[in-house]
Amino acid sequence: MRLITKYFILFLVLLGNNLLLSQNGTNPFELKHRQEPTATEEEQPADTRLIKTDNPFDIAEQPVEKGTAKKTIPKKDLNKETTETSSNYLFWVFVTLLAFFTTVVALSRKKLEQSYRAFFNDNYCRQLHRANQGSFSLGYFLLYVLFFLNLGIFIFLLANHYGAGIPQNFGMLALICLGVGAAFAGKHFLLYFLEKVFPFDKEIKLYSFTIMIFSIILGIILLPVNIFAAFTAEGLKNVVIWGGLGAILATYSFRSLRGISIGSKHIMLHSFHFLLYLCAVEILPLVVILKFILLRIE
Repeated sequence: MRLITKYFILFLVLLGNNLLLSQNGTNPFELKHRQEPTATEEEQPADTRLIKTDNPFDIAEQPVEKGTAKKTIPKKDLNKETTETSSNYLFWVFVTLLAFFTTVVALSRKKLEQSYRAFFNDNYCRQLHRANQGSFSLGYFLLYVLFFLNLGIFIFLLANHYGAGIPQNFGMLALICLGVGAAFAGKHFLLYFLEKVFPFDKEIKLYSFTIMIFSIILGIILLPVNIFAAFTAEGLKNVVIWGGLGAILATYSFRSLRGISIGSKHIMLHSFHFLLYLCAVEILPLVVILKFILLRIE
């Protein structure tokens, strides 16, 4: 604003000078020629040079120091901004997840207690399967969905913690959760196909039910793990994530032992098919997911 005012005053002075020159031959306020800058002045930066004149109407520009000519705007800490943004949307994700968990537990408390007992007791798991065989249970379905969400969030936090190059936004988080749900749905569909092909359909149905029971318990375990992994201090985050990985490995191992117990009388007769299923359904998906995460790590 000051610079515009200076130029406006200078414009009025020059305009008055031209009017006087047109009326008289001489101008009492004729501006003297500006002194040519010396070599030393030419070497100085343009923003620090002073123009000297004897004209009282000439307005000398104020010197500008180099340091104040252009204010350097400090760059934002992108990592800090990304972390704050990530924490903001994760906060609302966990608020929604806890509200969903509370609703599911209120509606399906009995189903959750049955799942807990079936997790530790093989005979009770078989009895529970026979009691629920051929019927759809909304309580089990909602608890299973809770597992999909918690496992998807854990994979998302795990990938970001170890520097995998995936976007840290809600869209990617939802995509991972949908991917987890699709993977388990595909696994149950494959088991349904196998029970129609092979003559031991009862064992396959029991194993499919066992996968759901173990997944429900694992989803409950991963809920506090995810909350601490998302909002705890950096020094404890690594410990929490390794604890979550240990819980997943322990649950998967326990479920595999239960599966071997279910199909023990058929393994010797169908060892080739058992190994084929073990490699194609149990091991291969884990290797693919692990390979994908390792390739995305910077």
